[in-house]
Amino acid sequence: MAALAKEVDRLAREGDGAARRILEEAAEELSLLAQALCRRLGTHKVALWGSVFESALVVERFLDAASRRGLEVVASLGDVALYAALWAQELVSAEGGKP
Repeated sequence: MAALAKEVDRLAREGDGAARRILEEAAEELSLLAQALCRRLGTHKVALWGSVFESALVVERFLDAASRRGLEVVASLGDVALYAALWAQELVSAEGGKP
């Protein structure tokens, strides 16, 4: 799948309309999934993680869609693990536990 996604991204960058629409719809669907997960977790913060976000078009469209849905992108790629650890510490502290 990753190889196929890279090929679709390449085609989109070269002006293929169908490839562009595929990536735009993927970004939109990812933002809907992120919104559903955030509701379930009681947060509005999301991080970009995974090879799908190597596509500039996917990132651009996801950021736009996430913003429309009230989501806040707080980390991307390399800093996700650090942010996850800090967020976990924040959750534990909020519940009265020790970090």
